[in-house]
Amino acid sequence: MIGKSFLERDAFRMGLIGTALLIGGLLLALNVKSIPGFNGATTYRAEFADASGLAVGDSTQIAGVKVGEVTLISLGEGKVDVEFDVDGGSVTLGDDTSVAIKVETALGRRYLEITPGNHGQLAADSTIPTSR
Repeated sequence: MIGKSFLERDAFRMGLIGTALLIGGLLLALNVKSIPGFNGATTYRAEFADASGLAVGDSTQIAGVKVGEVTLISLGEGKVDVEFDVDGGSVTLGDDTSVAIKVETALGRRYLEITPGNHGQLAADSTIPTSR
């Protein structure tokens, strides 16, 4: 005999298991972008002399279109290192890509403006120097 038939099983226990699986699936679907390596984004870094007002979670934009967000801000030696991601697939950044911190709202919220370069291709995890 393989096991109990569907009608002989405990309905309360099956309901709990089904509800738990449904809630787990919903949580996974709603947070899929927060899973490292699964969101399809490419990570880059940029160096700034001053990154005041920029915060983790602020958007990264190309020509006014949001393509990612700032993921980490840390202090280096005489500079500020900003790590950001760019949604993969639709955006190609050249070796001469430049970045700037700009004001997004009247209240002073900032964003990272990316100007894609035309030459070559910027490798993932590359650092854009302060000069650009």
